[in-house]
Amino acid sequence: MNRIMIEPGKAGFAPHYPSFDWRPNLDRLEAEAAGAAQRRTPDQWTLGEALCWMDLMDAELAALDAVPADTRIEHSRAQLLEWRGRVEAVIDTLEGLESRLGRSFARTGKAAPPGQATYATSHHEKNLHSYGTT
Repeated sequence: MNRIMIEPGKAGFAPHYPSFDWRPNLDRLEAEAAGAAQRRTPDQWTLGEALCWMDLMDAELAALDAVPADTRIEHSRAQLLEWRGRVEAVIDTLEGLESRLGRSFARTGKAAPPGQATYATSHHEKNLHSYGTT
């Protein structure tokens, strides 16, 4: 962090700076998902990474709900919701590819047959209403 980000009220403070200091590489995730779809080949690593980003964004959104709203918080929330939508699209693309190719997902917590991928992905659906995305 630099001085501008940690000293609100000082000259040069950016009031719309997000309240978190990380940024997912969404362009890369989207490109990898598009490449997997074009090749019609599952990409389990990208799906796993996208699910991790979704978890982090959900945690950040929950944390923002616990603090009083101000311009900075609302800007952060808007940024997270934008990113979350893009990550959700990556997940949907990769999950769709997996299901079209006969892979199994453990949405119910049951293990997939040997040799098939297993992911618990329904968590990204359960909190959609909490963030105004449904």
